[in-house]
Amino acid sequence: MFEKIKNAGNWSLFFQLLKPKSVEEAFSVIMIVVLGSVGGWWFYFYGWKGDLDLMSLFEDKNPVALYQTHPADYIYQFTGDIDPLILEFDKDLTNINLSEEVQQKGWRAGQDVLVKIASGAIIGAQSASRAALEIADFPKDTKISIVNAGEIVGAGGAGGDGAEGYYPRFSRGLKGQDGGAAVRATVPVNIANFGLVAGGGGGGGGGGAAWVEADDVNGTSTRYLFSGGGGGGGQGTGVSLGGDAGKVITESRGVQPDKIETYAAGHGNDGSLEKPGIGGRKNVEMPLYAAGGSGGTGGALGKDGGKGESASKGGVVNSRTGRPSSARGAYGGDGGKAGSPIDGIAYVNILFEGTMLGSNK
Repeated sequence: MFEKIKNAGNWSLFFQLLKPKSVEEAFSVIMIVVLGSVGGWWFYFYGWKGDLDLMSLFEDKNPVALYQTHPADYIYQFTGDIDPLILEFDKDLTNINLSEEVQQKGWRAGQDVLVKIASGAIIGAQSASRAALEIADFPKDTKISIVNAGEIVGAGGAGGDGAEGYYPRFSRGLKGQDGGAAVRATVPVNIANFGLVAGGGGGGGGGGAAWVEADDVNGTSTRYLFSGGGGGGGQGTGVSLGGDAGKVITESRGVQPDKIETYAAGHGNDGSLEKPGIGGRKNVEMPLYAAGGSGGTGGALGKDGGKGESASKGGVVNSRTGRPSSARGAYGGDGGKAGSPIDGIAYVNILFEGTMLGSNK
């Protein structure tokens, strides 16, 4: 088959002209008739099988060649003298290093590589620090083609921890972790995407902390401490943990131990492939109208995580006594940035974009 493709010319032309609109159509059978060549120009007739019955139309025309194929076969244009190495992934896998995969299959220098990812297969990552599919460490003249009908999805970023409720400090929530890339390329590669390629969602930022100190009519101070909620984990593959709620540290500096009241926020929820995690909720009792901040919600696929809520330090007047109060509150942490569907876009030739979530870089 590859010898025929080599002789028949630029087969990707058919793919570009037919412009399949779905995975089912892209992997359905195409009929291609090669009638012959004149002056170096090849003459073709082509169409989706069922739309155009080329066999009956041209069986008496003595065509040079008659093919039944689909895009996964003819997007790839054979260029070398050695048959290409073909990898087919039809089940869920994590952290594919393509160079390692082909070495295990007996790849040799000068051999081109064709990767087919089947519909229903999910290529993911265990953590946001690595891409789901790494394409690196090949000789620069190696031709690599990826045909994706499944899903390639980066890991979601972890949520940021909430700020600690502590007197006299007041700290802001921690930043959410950035989501992971779906594909990372450092060598040239062709990609035809009929499925989904998505960066992991960024983790939500942690909520800010606050404290309030109020005097009663006898001049006795009561101290109120509020921690921030943990950020939610971003949507994606792997485990994107929600951030921890901030601790409430009850060191009695300047007040009696029984005059310290604490109000802790909640932990952030983990993200998953189905949805991002919700940030931990602030304590809603809000004495003196003060509260720590809730954690930000994790980002959906290809989206940044939400910013953590800033603490509300309440009014500076004690509503119960009318006497002044002192208060401090801090900002919530920033959400993590979304992972890229393709990290290394300068190396990538996109034959068909399909659905890509996030910004390539």
